[in-house]
Amino acid sequence: MTSTQSAIKTIDLKRTKEKQLAVLDEEIQARKNKKQETRENIRRTLHPYEGFITGAELKHRRHLKGVTQIEAGFFLAALIRFAGHPRLGGHHHHNCGLVETEWDVEKWNNAKMPDFTVY
Repeated sequence: MTSTQSAIKTIDLKRTKEKQLAVLDEEIQARKNKKQETRENIRRTLHPYEGFITGAELKHRRHLKGVTQIEAGFFLAALIRFAGHPRLGGHHHHNCGLVETEWDVEKWNNAKMPDFTVY
């Protein structure tokens, strides 16, 4: 191999490495831009937002078994407090989460219940 061929080969290797570096630099910059874009999206406010469709009916049951009068009173006090400001979730300052509730209270007398077996 002549010195000219060796010099050309060295120049070609340098150009190849420069091209590879340029490609890597572009990939790095693209990733940085993508990360920057994501940060902006997170900080942007989300309008409109909705967790449940307005008017959706949610059903819930709560069974209190073997509670003392104090525990039952505490539970009722918590319901009364919730009734004063009935909201679920966040974004209260945008008037979100307002709910309407209704409870049916039943008291069971275990002494009058017939015995039964579950198979």
